[in-house]
Amino acid sequence: MTFTLMDVSFCHVTQSAPVPPLFKYKTPVGPDGPIPHPPPKCENVELTRDQRQILSSSTRLAGLTIQYTCKVRATPKKKVGRPPILTQAQLEELDELVYASLQNRQISFAQLAEVLDSGVKKHAIRSTLAREGFHR
Repeated sequence: MTFTLMDVSFCHVTQSAPVPPLFKYKTPVGPDGPIPHPPPKCENVELTRDQRQILSSSTRLAGLTIQYTCKVRATPKKKVGRPPILTQAQLEELDELVYASLQNRQISFAQLAEVLDSGVKKHAIRSTLAREGFHR
């Protein structure tokens, strides 16, 4: 008896073990049905051009103001980034010290850090003064 390649491959397919399902839970749609879409994350309430016109005429606000109000979050976003090393009081003290005399303006950043004695390094003082507009 001779077997062809087609017979051998067909024999292996018919005698293979059943394939386990990919997921343990049952899907709400049959295997041939459409794939359900996830629910929308949030519903954007958008006004039409006519609704914005009516609002702007009744409230005496510009149309862009109304559009911006509808688009922006009601609560402000949290500030991003690293908090400043120097407090506002330390910053004012640093400004007073630097702008007090010509000699103080020529002091190195390391010496300014020693004079302030607030535990701040010279790089923090240099970047803070640069942010305030002081350049050497």
